[in-house]
Amino acid sequence: MPIRNEVVLPKRVVPQPTPNIFANGDCGACVLGGLLGMTPAEVYPFFEFDPKEDINFQKMRQAIYHREKFDRRITNFPEWPQSFEAMRTYGNPARNQSMAWFDYVRMGLDGGYYAIANVDHSKRGMSPDHWVLICGVREVFPEEQGVIEQQVLVSCSSRSTPDEEWVNVRDFLTERGGFNCYLARPAAR
Repeated sequence: MPIRNEVVLPKRVVPQPTPNIFANGDCGACVLGGLLGMTPAEVYPFFEFDPKEDINFQKMRQAIYHREKFDRRITNFPEWPQSFEAMRTYGNPARNQSMAWFDYVRMGLDGGYYAIANVDHSKRGMSPDHWVLICGVREVFPEEQGVIEQQVLVSCSSRSTPDEEWVNVRDFLTERGGFNCYLARPAAR
């Protein structure tokens, strides 16, 4: 199937250290390390994070506001209302906004921003517990007339998943979450 409108940035997360520094995993430090050319062990003291605590949304936001390391960031999350009331039975779920979300993330990647997403590692769509980096987007066109598939390239530090994989946007948002991603551009590109 032909691929079009592909944007792939060069940076990837660094693998989880063995043994872990933080007992529950170092995914946040791995994402920041990959973006900044640091090891997870260097990330904690650099940002003055306690390695006995999780890197949560507030800490990740604090890190990407570091002026020497990131020259741009977007931490407010837009929402796009749907026009079909029947599609809002459960409110305005992320899967109903997947096309607009994809365009938003693609716009960021076009500008050199990476998307930093907190996701449900188990893919049950329950609760975010893992940081990943979105470093690519593309559209896959079917050979015959059909639906264009929008995909994101997910870079993951976990030892139990591929280092990177292309994931359908609706599946990503439905199974993993990640809608409220931060966009951040490292200063040294």
